[in-house]
Amino acid sequence: MRDRPSGADLLAIARRTLLETVLPGLADDRRIAALMIARAIEIAEREAASGDAAQRAFAAATAMLYGEALPALGRSDDVATAWRRLATRLARDLRSGTLDREKRAKAWRILMADAEARVGESNPRYRDAG
Repeated sequence: MRDRPSGADLLAIARRTLLETVLPGLADDRRIAALMIARAIEIAEREAASGDAAQRAFAAATAMLYGEALPALGRSDDVATAWRRLATRLARDLRSGTLDREKRAKAWRILMADAEARVGESNPRYRDAG
């Protein structure tokens, strides 16, 4: 078990300190850079909170599309490797047109769900505005 504060807690503290303490004292020409850093920290917080759930969901759905059993995924490395392998195969099959109509429709639903998950991490305000 890790000590407290956690990595996510440290990110939140850093972002709050940047916005509340550092930003007010910056010259106008430096404020945009500080706000960009705060946004990057905010995205990293959401990614840390969600872990690899989106990659796991994509890998599982894509493996199911191909009728494969997804290997037991323990470590993050395993998930990322499976995600890359399946994403590469899916992209290749979509480009070459080898998927039948039903599988192509399922593939697009998988990709849309993956895109939604990514937008949820990187910019949830965009998703909520639509």
